[in-house]
Parts: sequence; C-alpha cells; structure tokens
Amino acid sequence: MVAGEVRNLAQRTSSSAKEIRELIDSSMQFIHKGSEQTEGVRYNLDRMNDAVNQVNDLINEILVAAREQSQDISQVHQAVNQMDDVTQQNAALVDEASAAALSLKEQAMSLSKLVSAFIISPRKSSENKKPVISPETSGQGHVYPSPGEAGRSDNNWQTF
Repeated sequence: MVAGEVRNLAQRTSSSAKEIRELIDSSMQFIHKGSEQTEGVRYNLDRMNDAVNQVNDLINEILVAAREQSQDISQVHQAVNQMDDVTQQNAALVDEASAAALSLKEQAMSLSKLVSAFIISPRKSSENKKPVISPETSGQGHVYPSPGEAGRSDNNWQTF
C-alpha cells in the first residue's frame, strides 16, 4: 500500500507539476502580452504628450499673434482718431475759408459798386493819344532864373 500511495502521490505530483508548468506558461504569455500592451500604452502616451506639447506651442503662437493684432488694432484706432481730428480741423478750415470767400465776394461787389462811380465814358481814339513833348531845339539848354527872380520865388516858400 505504501508503494501504491507513493505512486499515486508521484502521479499527482507529476500532474500538479504539469498544471503548474501550464499555469506558469500561461502566466508568462499573459505577462508577455501585458508587457507588449504596456509598451503600446507607453508609446501612445508619448505620442499624446508630444501632441499636447504641439497644441500648447500652437496656443502660445496664437496668443502672441493675438497680442500683436491687438497692438496693431490699437495703432489703427489711434490713426483713425488722428485722421478724424484732422478731418474735423480741415472741415473747420473749409468753413472759415468759405466764410472768408463769401465776405471777400461781398466786399468785391461793394467795391465794384463804389468804383463804378469813377468810370469815365470812353473817348474817341484820337482823344486817347497822349501829347508828345518835344525837346528844346535851341542850344541854350536849361535857363536858370536871375538872382532877383530867385528871391521872388522864395516868397512862396515863406508863406508855406
């Protein structure tokens, strides 16, 4: 009986060893598959991390571009305000120039009426000619007054 028991025990041990070996092989396959899946997950997580970093970089670029656009819009706003101010100044100058032109027109009309009183009727063409002064032909040249005559002409100055 002891030998039968030992045989039984040996068979059970052999069969248990086979089962343990199968369980170990199965576990090794699961571990191997789990390791492969872990590598896949790690690879995918690395790709996701890279994608998140790219998105972060794009967001930063968008932020910088938005700030630049904001500054540009602010400058355009200032330029438009300056143009508006200049336009208003120009409009005021145009109004002043228009008022000055109207005033000048009224003054010109008034002056034209005043000058019309001085207009002389046209003369005949022979009357329009100016008399020609001919030089003295005597060889005497200029005649100076005598000292007595010069004294008489000074009287005019004394009454002045």
